[in-house]
Amino acid sequence: MIFLLTVLLLAQEPAPNQGAFTASRRPDGAVQLALRCAGRDYPLAPELSGTAWYPFGPRGAAAALEAAQAPAVREILGDLPRLEVRSEYQLFACRAVKPEETDTAGFAAVGSFGVRVLALSPGGRYRLASEGAALAPSGNCLGAVTRGLETEEVFLFDLAGSQPILHPVSFEPPLKKIEPRSLTLTSSAAFFAAEREQSGWLVFRVPLPAAAGPESLKAESIAGPFDKVSPYMAASESAVLFLAGSGGDELDVFAANGIGPALNVTAAPAEYLEHAPASARLAISAGGDLISYNLKVGGEPEVFIHDVAIPGPAGRRQVTADERFNPYIDQESWIFFNRSGRLVFAAGHDPVTTDLYRVNPADLNDALNLTLTGAGPYPPFLTKGTLAMDQVIAASADLVLVSAIGFAAGEPAGVAGISMATGERLFWKPGLKSLDHLFAIGSDLYFTAARPDGSQGFYRLHGQALEELGAAPAGAAPRPLVIWKDRALFFLPGAGILDLLPGEEPRLLAAAPEIAPAAALDTGGSYLLFGRPAPDGGGYVYAWLDLATGSERPFDPLPSAGVALAVNQALRLFIRGDANLDGSIDISDAVVELLYLFLGRGQIECLDAADANDDGEVSITDPIHLLLFLFQQGEAPAPPFPELGIDPIPDGLSCPAL
Repeated sequence: MIFLLTVLLLAQEPAPNQGAFTASRRPDGAVQLALRCAGRDYPLAPELSGTAWYPFGPRGAAAALEAAQAPAVREILGDLPRLEVRSEYQLFACRAVKPEETDTAGFAAVGSFGVRVLALSPGGRYRLASEGAALAPSGNCLGAVTRGLETEEVFLFDLAGSQPILHPVSFEPPLKKIEPRSLTLTSSAAFFAAEREQSGWLVFRVPLPAAAGPESLKAESIAGPFDKVSPYMAASESAVLFLAGSGGDELDVFAANGIGPALNVTAAPAEYLEHAPASARLAISAGGDLISYNLKVGGEPEVFIHDVAIPGPAGRRQVTADERFNPYIDQESWIFFNRSGRLVFAAGHDPVTTDLYRVNPADLNDALNLTLTGAGPYPPFLTKGTLAMDQVIAASADLVLVSAIGFAAGEPAGVAGISMATGERLFWKPGLKSLDHLFAIGSDLYFTAARPDGSQGFYRLHGQALEELGAAPAGAAPRPLVIWKDRALFFLPGAGILDLLPGEEPRLLAAAPEIAPAAALDTGGSYLLFGRPAPDGGGYVYAWLDLATGSERPFDPLPSAGVALAVNQALRLFIRGDANLDGSIDISDAVVELLYLFLGRGQIECLDAADANDDGEVSITDPIHLLLFLFQQGEAPAPPFPELGIDPIPDGLSCPAL
């Protein structure tokens, strides 16, 4: 399948010379990048032509999107997996189709700047490690662990600007091994565990890159050496937690923030349950002053809350004390601090007899049973619950979504929206499960979920009312196309493209039972480029959709099965050497350049065209190059020549669009 990356800047009307970056999947799995403009393809980035694209799979992405409330980064999977960054550019990892031959791997981006290769090398140096990518809570920085040369390496992608910037992380002295799963980002720093020769495991911190920061970032050791460090860390916006110690089953809980060494909070090695993304057993508050963990007491895990300022047993309080909680903590506990600073956790006799509780850290007697399937709302909680929880999502400061079996007798599954302030059940939707695509537009919350018949429904929580906005036919998946500032464009299969604005009812912009896998919004937010299946089944027919009026305009014909992904700026075709842009190469072009260079007369509108030898600058060598070509059978101008085209090797010279 051919995928299209379109790069345009629209004013009131789409420009007539708009071009499109394309990514063509070859039979061997490799991806060929090209620019399609005026019905022709111009190959680009030959160094990437033998590579395939692979997903980053960033841990922490869901939390980052939730915190931002308007997703800044979302992963796009499918035939050409990648990350979309604010609808401005695509960032992808790539590696050789035949790793046994060269094992070339790296990172590249496509956007308004064209195609940028950020890093590419044979030998597998830049090949992503399994589970080796993590996203900062703001969505503005992506961390990645790669295979490296002698051992793993760490890189940070600054995503805050209009182009991604890659920063390598340096170490002194070199490391023996990096644990990819430990990579965790806060709003100010990245943390990871690594092993040094003959000195055990250490935990490192590296500050996130600033806009004008150095290319290389230096990591500093903040804890260790240890015999053992748990592979996963827990994090909030400001700090991280990790388990480390002398090995075996008895470790300590350490906290670290943006400055100073890590702190041993528990200072008493014991059986603290290990943390993993699918089983949250560690939590740290947004400000980093409180932590929570599961600690085995008498062979059974109990929940504790700990004041970071008071290390050791004196600083901890047992939340699930027996006189208040008869059930023991569920081994697959969900532990987190909500945005109001309350502790939320699951507790029960076993993984299928739980309830969800909320506790005020300042007063442990201020506890509330949120799900109320067993004990009453207030302590003591002496009756076990009936839930087997699949998902617990902090949708806002006051709302938690719980997907579970056991809310009601005879119902196999269901989703409840519950107020974390009062425990009131705002809605209950039996039969739903597998929540996805959670995002907020204004005060409304949107998500998709699997219905009892297996189809995917699209839902809006408006106030305290849950509305089903529609459902996709079996086998089709609804999905957001663009989430941009305070607006979302959402595709509902069988219906079409919905426009979602704060405080307004969803509006059907374009009817379409099916569209191309992705669509693109122009940088002004006025037009959407999307494709419908072609009548002959050979790819998609594209059109510009005016978001104000709902009217459509056809787009330049694209390669078969092309898919629009990014829209940012207009492109211009030119002939190398045609300095006066009259469509031909003759002595007048050399004269125009000489007058411009030495007498300051006239303007050269397209400097790239005047750069006859393609050395990246306009100088005396360019008219000499033209004259030698015209009268002495000298070397022809570099491509694009002799026909209209684009610069195959973009440089700093401008050629403004018409």
